[in-house]
Amino acid sequence: MAKIEEYRRKGGKVLDLRGRAVEDAGGELAKLHPPDFATGNPAIGFVHRKFDFGDVYFVANTNNRTVKLTTTKRGLWIDLFDQARSSLSLTELRPYESRVLIAGGGTVQGFGDESYQVPTIELSNWSSRFVDLGFTANINPPRSWTDDERTLFYSGTTIYETTVPITRDPGARRALSFGEGTPVEPERRPNGMRALLESPVREAAQVYINGQFAGSVWHPPYEVDVSKFLRVGENQIRIVVANTAINALAGQSLPDYKLLNLRYTERFTPQDMKDLKPLPSGILGPVKLVSR
Repeated sequence: MAKIEEYRRKGGKVLDLRGRAVEDAGGELAKLHPPDFATGNPAIGFVHRKFDFGDVYFVANTNNRTVKLTTTKRGLWIDLFDQARSSLSLTELRPYESRVLIAGGGTVQGFGDESYQVPTIELSNWSSRFVDLGFTANINPPRSWTDDERTLFYSGTTIYETTVPITRDPGARRALSFGEGTPVEPERRPNGMRALLESPVREAAQVYINGQFAGSVWHPPYEVDVSKFLRVGENQIRIVVANTAINALAGQSLPDYKLLNLRYTERFTPQDMKDLKPLPSGILGPVKLVSR
């Protein structure tokens, strides 16, 4: 398309197969050969490869916001992080999410009784045990550790625990969701980097269902497939969250290097250590059990 526009600026005309001038070359091309994935958003990109067993697509959202996806392609969708598979149509890609589609090869099994919609359950009655501080608090819904004077400068691990009753097993996929995350605008910083999507759990979490490890949360989409770990009846949910050392460092005074510098001269300058502020930490909002 860029070459077509450059050609037009030089006075050239784009012609169709009958020799007629075409104003909207991209639109005409889309009519003749509809794109495999239509979004109207340049953040969505895909790579297509043809094999003997069918077509394989790698589809990625390079944006920090959810993008709607329209496609007529059917097949097996695979999540490369947890190898979760689905034959259901993909209607959107969440921030920085990517999937692989295998189209036209073999049969794809469905996921149980799709006529029964699993209700979304917001988990409550959390107990939060701050391991390195030796106390437990009830924080419902969960919020940042920096909202409490006792944990303002806490760096370490916190264990969140609750239970959730399941009354029926529909066979559908269920995920423990921490939320979508919050997009932020890019900004210039003198040092360091900042992600363009703030996580709803800071900085990383491990999820256990009924004593079994279900997965980790540290990247979008911020959820874990827990289908095979749930059972009818009471289910124990345990989430272990850890943050970085910045909060503890923010609560301390910088070392005095005067004597060291007098003896050896100033050999280095501590970077990004002045005026440190504690960062949001822990689970920052409601956690939900959702159907996918």
